[in-house]
Amino acid sequence: MEEFIGYMVFSLVEGLALYAIIFYSLRIDLIKHLLPVIGAITVINLQSYIIREELSLSTISPVINLLITAIFIIVYLRIPLAWSLIMTIVGYIAFGLLQTAIVYLSFGFFSIHELSNLVWKSYLLQVLTGFIGFGLSYLTYKFGYGFTFELEKLRLRKEKILVSMGIASFILALLVIMLYKSVFSNLVVFAVFMFLAVIYYQRKDTEA
Repeated sequence: MEEFIGYMVFSLVEGLALYAIIFYSLRIDLIKHLLPVIGAITVINLQSYIIREELSLSTISPVINLLITAIFIIVYLRIPLAWSLIMTIVGYIAFGLLQTAIVYLSFGFFSIHELSNLVWKSYLLQVLTGFIGFGLSYLTYKFGYGFTFELEKLRLRKEKILVSMGIASFILALLVIMLYKSVFSNLVVFAVFMFLAVIYYQRKDTEA
């Protein structure tokens, strides 16, 4: 239980850095959307823990996290499909570079061996990544940096259909995995995202 709580809490701190990079790069104030973002990060961390610990599929966990993040950006921020994928990938790359830089500049303090054997060092790395990533992203936002052009210009024709098919395929694939492994707890997680997607598309239809 302690391991699970530690994973969820420190992964949340770490996740805020990733979302700060994405939101502030798009000139969107993360603070105003903090509760939905925390909810999304919690969902991602929960499924990631289940995928790794219960399903032993740690190799696909990063890919699933990336896809869920992209879906959240599309559904919640109503960012076009192309830009949501671009900014999600860029965010993960920037996050990876930041954490790699912290490990490299620690001169062995955060070595792979140390992180594998000392849980508190893993937590410390997550906290440092979270605070530094959030802080740097916030500063770039305050100084006026980020993408300010019209995102709607990159919205694809029939994008609603493409996104719906993508979400459905994604959920179906995970459902097959979970049924095969006899794990059903993840169903609740992805049901939430399906619910958000339905609400989003109903709003789009109403606006049209």
